[in-house]
Amino acid sequence: MFPHRYFRLAVLCSFAFTFLAAPGFLPAQGIPIPVKASRDMVFDFAGQRLYISTSDGFIQRYNVSTGQLETPFNVGGSLNGIDIARDNSFLLVAQNAVGVTQGTVHKVNSSTGAVININYTRSFSESGAWDVAIASNGLAFVTTNFEGSGWTPLHQINLATNAITVRSDAPGSGGDGEVRGSSAIHRSADGTRLYFLEGDISSGPVFTYSAVSDTFGPNAETNSFGSRGAVNRNGTLVGTLLFSSGASIDTAPAFNYVHNFNAADGAVAFDAQTDTFYAVNTSANQIIAYDTNTFAEKFRLDIGDEVQFGGGELVASPDGIHLALQTDSGIRLYDVRQGTPALPPVFGTPRDMVFDHAGQRLYISTAEGLVWPYNLSTNTFGTPFNFGGSPYGLDITADDSVLLVAQGTGGLTQSAYQKRTLATGAMTNIVYTRPFSGGSPLDVAVASNGLALGTSNIVHQINPTTNAISERTDSPADGFSSLLVHR
Repeated sequence: MFPHRYFRLAVLCSFAFTFLAAPGFLPAQGIPIPVKASRDMVFDFAGQRLYISTSDGFIQRYNVSTGQLETPFNVGGSLNGIDIARDNSFLLVAQNAVGVTQGTVHKVNSSTGAVININYTRSFSESGAWDVAIASNGLAFVTTNFEGSGWTPLHQINLATNAITVRSDAPGSGGDGEVRGSSAIHRSADGTRLYFLEGDISSGPVFTYSAVSDTFGPNAETNSFGSRGAVNRNGTLVGTLLFSSGASIDTAPAFNYVHNFNAADGAVAFDAQTDTFYAVNTSANQIIAYDTNTFAEKFRLDIGDEVQFGGGELVASPDGIHLALQTDSGIRLYDVRQGTPALPPVFGTPRDMVFDHAGQRLYISTAEGLVWPYNLSTNTFGTPFNFGGSPYGLDITADDSVLLVAQGTGGLTQSAYQKRTLATGAMTNIVYTRPFSGGSPLDVAVASNGLALGTSNIVHQINPTTNAISERTDSPADGFSSLLVHR
């Protein structure tokens, strides 16, 4: 249920702050790296150097052990995306500048700086190379720019022969292997999975590539602009910054919704050694680390510089020790071992509430992703339940065994009602594919027949016992208005 209950919640909210302290400020962290005009960056697989491509044609080399910049490689032109071979022997870097008929990807010897040009013939209105990623099977993929706004071929490089071809089987939104110009590519630490986010298009198409099978996964439309994404260390999860709706974790390659972190509004990355997800929060000016098994916050790092909403590039070192973040004034390097442990959760912005039928507890959903149980006998809050995202309405089954929550923020293609079994603490996402014109859940109520009705601009029926969900097409809802439900 999600009626307007703010007046009744006001007294309880002020009471809650008596018991819960607000979080403090973290000390500034991170080492500034004096590189201007940075475009992209990658650590070597030993975690010893950070390579940074720049718009003025250099590959800057930062030695992590000495804390010094080494002599840069002068590649020329204006560089974009960069990646490194798994044996650290060479770098691939996308060249934005073009010739009369050709564009170029540079293969740069990481010891000597010697350059081999891998040229492609530009198609109609195709411009310079934009992004590049190296898969574990010895193939690399390149996206390019479009002169204006349109689609360009997805290029493949055989790194053994330097032969470059077009992957016409890629499920890009342009058909015949074509993706939107300026599309981003992210890869897993083990190189088995690549994640493509097509740029400059409001439908937000995404798809993945498996280096194990040399095949592409299904494509999906997220209806969200964005290029900030990441793949976890073994390629089973993708993380994506969604426009104005936090960052979602979804499975790969099927894009099933897993969790949403509504505090994220900047770059994201996965740790290369542990099940940890990093997300930039520009309002707090921090990098937040989350456990991808429990979704609990692990620690925070103060950024120590300004980062604009949605901005920055965040990369993790393969040894699991460092993060590098592109900030407004340059690049900063962080040691994740210096993170400040997470503070206890704080009661936030209340959304909805429900008593259990025994009259022993009051459950309160908050915009910060938590549902707080309040014990009426002891007048104390219990440990909050971490639903993630930004929950709205909630209700409880007649036997007080299950809480149902309408999750206001979803994943790439799915939205969810969430179920918590109170006796065991088990959490279940009851998901549905979000229609193009549909929103995420707003409210939910459990009827006396054991079925629940959930609402957004459509009505869903949920069976809390079997987790089955379906649309109630017999509902007279108009399909446009947001719906509340009372019982």
